[in-house]
Amino acid sequence: MKIILFFFAATLCISALGTRYVNLKGQLSCDNTYDYRDTIIELWERDTIDSDDKKATIKPRFDGSFNITGEETEIGAIQFYLKITHRCLLVDRKDCKSLTEEFDVDSSSDPKTITHFKKSLVSRQQTHVVDRNCLI
Repeated sequence: MKIILFFFAATLCISALGTRYVNLKGQLSCDNTYDYRDTIIELWERDTIDSDDKKATIKPRFDGSFNITGEETEIGAIQFYLKITHRCLLVDRKDCKSLTEEFDVDSSSDPKTITHFKKSLVSRQQTHVVDRNCLI
């Protein structure tokens, strides 16, 4: 009887697991002279109880375009977000090395779904700045 209960409980736990996928095709913009060489894009998955999970790290192409993918399987809600570390609008500031911003991104149960992400690094509206690497 205990074996049957164990397998029943294990089956319930496995069926409660959900898998979500992110397949982002993105475009960053700053100004016409900005060099994306020092820009870092990280895909993270937010966790409530333990620390967040980093899923991928990339650098954008010279024009600010990028593709990043990731997946997560766990019980409960799965929320992905991007951390973008850049120097847009900081190039002339010797006291600032970088700025890191967070952006929530949509996920899908289908790994073939492509989500388009377009972000101007010039606008600070509706962004969450998590780190200002400045001397002041």
